[in-house]
Amino acid sequence: MPDIKLINEELKNLSTNLRGLPLYRLVWGPEQTEIRIGIFNDFSESGLIYLRTCHESREVRKYSTLPPCWILEKWHPPEECYNPEIPLSREGSYEPLWCFLDQNNEPLEPNLRVVNFIAKADFKGLNKTTPQERMAYFDMLEEKEEQYFRDALDTNALLSQFHQGEAIIVPENYDKVNK
Repeated sequence: MPDIKLINEELKNLSTNLRGLPLYRLVWGPEQTEIRIGIFNDFSESGLIYLRTCHESREVRKYSTLPPCWILEKWHPPEECYNPEIPLSREGSYEPLWCFLDQNNEPLEPNLRVVNFIAKADFKGLNKTTPQERMAYFDMLEEKEEQYFRDALDTNALLSQFHQGEAIIVPENYDKVNK
């Protein structure tokens, strides 16, 4: 089971909106609901007998068409997402960015590294770039990571010479062994 609380804390650290809400959040799809205004057909408890059709507002499952899965959502301001059929969207709304499903619609378990990768790629606008620009960006990230580890390993000139094979360590008892 992934540590969802930790993942959501990391996402909040990435960015928040003007109301202090995280720009990205990871949610369990079946738990998400929203109030919708629309035409609803009501049936008996067995589902076999039609009772009526009514036009009203109801709380409904937000992701009723998806199998149960984790969903990475992104917050959108009202000017991007307002829909009169969803009254609360006038305050902004979380919309799906990524559904953790495999090619057979089986749920996948999210992890912090994957969620961060998707959120940061979206945050930096990589979803709007060409494949070549994305590749150059990720090559640059990889180079920075390699440089970080090279810097961590080469702490002084002598240690660097050991790594490059330009220096050796002679044991204390070297003369005694070879006499």
